[in-house]
Amino acid sequence: MKFVKDAELDQANLRIVVAACAMVYIGLLGFLPGQSVAHYVPVMIYIGLFLLASIVLRQVIARWRGHDPARRTFGMIHDYTGTAFSLVIGGEAALPLYAVMVWVNLGNGMRYGSRYLAIATGLAWLALLIVYWLTPLWQAQPFMVLMLMITSTVIPVYAHLLLERTRKASEEAIAANLEKSRFLAQA
Repeated sequence: MKFVKDAELDQANLRIVVAACAMVYIGLLGFLPGQSVAHYVPVMIYIGLFLLASIVLRQVIARWRGHDPARRTFGMIHDYTGTAFSLVIGGEAALPLYAVMVWVNLGNGMRYGSRYLAIATGLAWLALLIVYWLTPLWQAQPFMVLMLMITSTVIPVYAHLLLERTRKASEEAIAANLEKSRFLAQA
């Protein structure tokens, strides 16, 4: 059996792992002092449905391989919708799930390039604004929301700069190696 590198399948596999971790995290929240398991049941149901949809999406990616911009964009929308819903329903205790938004930004940018990094950043902003609009806790903390939006922008912009520098350095190294090979062939 030959190993085939597939960035989209890697992203889908990681999506399932992250969703499973989110399910465990939310499930454990109900057992903390002063918390109720019943409060987190809607979030757990949603994450369970998200997990099932993620498994179906992973199977679709495995079955029909190749570059599919619509499928990649759907994957991002799926990730942001799941995270935003969990943030809205889960309240303050679900705030650590914001890290998933940063992962989606960077994961898509590192795997698919700067265009997808920009799309992911725009979708992150939209998701954060929707969570802000639907959540009184977030409305009461405008500076927290501002910090999250800045973070959702600055980290991807920095990642983009690093990606461009790395790509350029790689191209220069390849060109230098080709030139060296030509020189040695003529010598």
